[in-house]
Amino acid sequence: MSNIQNKNVSIPREKVRSTRPLDYIYDPLYTFSSPKDYYKTAYESFKSSSKFSVQPIYESMFSDMIRYPRASLILKSSQQPPSYIDTSYDGKLRAMSDQQSDKTDVTGVDRFKFFKRPTTESSCVEPQAMVKLPMLGIGTLAPPTTAKLGLQTSSTTPRKKYESQSKALQTDFREEETQTYPWTPPHHFKEHESPEILELECLKWGKDLPPGLHTVEIIEDLRMKRAWENILPPLDSIKNIKRRQRMIADIEKSTWEFRDEEIQYIQNMRLKKSKEAVTLYKNLKAEIFKEKMKWIEKEHCKETERKIKIIEHKKSRALRKLSMRERGYNPKYHKMNIITELSNYTSQVYVPFQRWGTNFRNRHEELTSTGGISIDWIEQKAYLLDDLKNQRLKFDVDKASKPKKQVDLCFRQTRLTETKLEKLYADLRALSMEDELNGRKRHYSRLETILLKKPLEIPEVKEVSDYNRKIYNAAVTLQKVIRGRAIQLELFKERDRWSKLIKELLKINAIEEKIKVNAEQDNEDMMKMILEDQRNFPQPLKTDTTIEEDIGEGINLLSSELIRLENEKQVHDLVLDVEYERWRREAAESGLRQKEIQRRK
Repeated sequence: MSNIQNKNVSIPREKVRSTRPLDYIYDPLYTFSSPKDYYKTAYESFKSSSKFSVQPIYESMFSDMIRYPRASLILKSSQQPPSYIDTSYDGKLRAMSDQQSDKTDVTGVDRFKFFKRPTTESSCVEPQAMVKLPMLGIGTLAPPTTAKLGLQTSSTTPRKKYESQSKALQTDFREEETQTYPWTPPHHFKEHESPEILELECLKWGKDLPPGLHTVEIIEDLRMKRAWENILPPLDSIKNIKRRQRMIADIEKSTWEFRDEEIQYIQNMRLKKSKEAVTLYKNLKAEIFKEKMKWIEKEHCKETERKIKIIEHKKSRALRKLSMRERGYNPKYHKMNIITELSNYTSQVYVPFQRWGTNFRNRHEELTSTGGISIDWIEQKAYLLDDLKNQRLKFDVDKASKPKKQVDLCFRQTRLTETKLEKLYADLRALSMEDELNGRKRHYSRLETILLKKPLEIPEVKEVSDYNRKIYNAAVTLQKVIRGRAIQLELFKERDRWSKLIKELLKINAIEEKIKVNAEQDNEDMMKMILEDQRNFPQPLKTDTTIEEDIGEGINLLSSELIRLENEKQVHDLVLDVEYERWRREAAESGLRQKEIQRRK
C-alpha cells in the first residue's frame, strides 16, 4: 500500500486595497478634514503605486566600502495623474465645493423652487404676435432690448388654465400636490421660432452674454447680408453674372469694413488700456521711489544721530580725561601711594578720619558696634560679660576689646604665635644695638624717608626779546639753506662722476624691458594659436568620452582580476607540488620504518 500524505499548502493571498491609488483625486465623495490628511494620503498612494529597480553604479560596482555602494534604487514607474490636473489641496476643495453646489435638495434649501403661488380665476391672456424687426443700418443702432432679440418676459407669457387652482396656502400637503412645477426662467420663446442671438457662434458668458451693443451690431450686419443675398440676380445671363459678382464684392467689402471697424475699436481699447497700465505703473514706481527715499532719509538720519552720539561720547570722555589730568589723577593702573590716599577725601585712610580714631584695616577686630549704647547700659549688663568670661571662648575678650596702636601687627595678617613674636622682637633689638655701636642709623619707616626728601626744584627760563628771537630764527634758516645747497652740489658732483655708468645701465634696462615685452607678446600669440586650434578641432561628445572611460575602467579591472587569478593559480600549483613531495617522503620513510620493525622482530 502506498502511503498518502496530505499536506496543507498555504496559497499566498494577494493584497486587496481598500481604495485605488488615485481615488483621492478623482473620487468626488473622497473628503478630507485637513491638508495634513490629504498630503498623507497622497504620499501613501505614491508609495503603493511606485515601482523601484536596482541600478548599478559603474564607478564602484566592485566596491566593498560603505561610503561607495555598488548599486542604488531608482524610480521605475509611478501612477501619477496628468500635468493639467490640479493635485493640490486647494484643487480638491474647489472640486468638493463644485460638487456641493450642483446638488439640488428638494426637501431642504431648494424646496421653494417646487411650490406655486396661489392664483385666482381670471381670463387667460392671449399670446401676442411676434414683432417683426425692421432693417437697420450700422449708423442707426439702438441698445439691445428683449423685444429686439425676440424675447418676452414672464409678464407677457400666457398662463395655462388648470381645472383646479389653489386659492391659498395650505397647511397639510396632499400626496398629489406636493410635486409642483419647478422654477423656470423669466423669458419664453414663441413656438417654431428661435431668437437670432442664439444663431451666433461666439457666445460665451462674460464676453457676449448677456448681449450688448456689439452683439446687436453683429445681428444687424447679418440681417443686411441675408437681405443682399436674397436679392442676388440669377445666373441666367452674362449681365446678371457680372451684376451678381459686383454685388458679392460689395457684400464682402461691407463685411471687411465692419471687421475693420471692430479691429480698430479693439486696437483703440488696447491702446487706452495700455496707457492706463503705463500711467498706473509710473504712479506705482513714483510711490515706491518716494517710499524708498523716505526710508533712505530715515536711515541716513539714524546713522547721523549714531555718529553724533559717538562724537559726544568721545568728547565727554576726552574732557573727563583732561579734567582728571589737571587734577593730577592718573586713570591708568598704577602703584598705590600712601600720600595720595591720605590726601584724598574719598579714600578710607583720609587723615581726618584717622584723627577721630577709626582705621578700616582693624574693623574686623571690632565685635559689636557701640553706636546708640551708653556707659550706664554697659554697667547694667556687666553680669553678661562675667558669664562670658566663665565660658570657653575661642578668643580673649579683654585683648580683643583693647584698641591697638598703629605700629602693632595684626594677628590675622601675620599668623604669628607669641613665641615667634618674642623671637622677632629679640632679633630686631639685636640689630638696633649693633647699629648704635657702629654709628649707623636705620630708617624703618618709608614714610619718614619720603617726607625727609627735599621738594623738586623747577628751573626757570629767562625771557628773550623779540629782536633776539628774530635774529636766532634768521640764523637757523640761513644754516638750513647752506646745508641744503651743499648736499645738492655733492649730488651733482656724484652724478657727473658716474654719468657714463648711469647711461649704460639705462640702455641695459631698456633692452631688458623690450626683450620682456617681446617674450610676453610671443606667449600671447602662442596661446591664441593654441586656443584657435582647440576651437577648430572637432571635440568629441561628452557621452563618447564617458563611455570610453567606463569601457577602459572595465577592461582594466578585468585584466587586473585575470592577472590576480593567474598568480593565485601558480601559487596553488607550487603549494600542491610541495605537499606531494612531502607525502612521498613520508610514505618512503614509513615503508623503511616498517621494514626495520619487521627485521627486528
